Order: sequence, then structure tokens, then C-alpha cells
Amino acid sequence: MAYGKGKRFFPLAGVAVLAAALGASACTTPTEDVAVAPGRSGTPVDTGTYPNLNVPRQGATTQLTDEETQAKLRYLESLQGNQKR
Repeated sequence: MAYGKGKRFFPLAGVAVLAAALGASACTTPTEDVAVAPGRSGTPVDTGTYPNLNVPRQGATTQLTDEETQAKLRYLESLQGNQKR
């Protein structure tokens, strides 16, 4: 309890605490369902096996050749030179 001089209760202290609690709850957002891939329930599935980590990874796209890399670097350097002027 909050008391002031003369042992009187501050009636506004309770109002301030209530307003702060309501204000803090107003800032929260409701929980939303997370989208999962079709056919999945969203929970982990124990298949009883371990993943094979020895499979070499493959790139998603073809890699740049050395000529393409040099051409892009020259292009970017020319753009950089134009900005310095």
C-alpha cells in the first residue's frame, strides 16, 4: 500500500497500476498460426533414422564462370567510378 503524509492511502496509485497493466496488455499481439508446408502437421516426426550428412550438397543454380565474374567486377568498378565524380 502507498501511504503519504498522515498515513493516507494514495487513491491514484491503484489507478496508475491498473492503467499500466492495461496499457501493457494492449501492446501485445494475438498469436497467429504458423504456415506449414502442405501435408505437414507442423510438429516434428520421429522417423527412427538419422540423416545422412555425407551426401554432397548441390548448388541451387549454376555457378559463375571466371569470365562472368570479371565482367561483373568491371561493370561494378565503372559504376563506382561514376559515383566518385
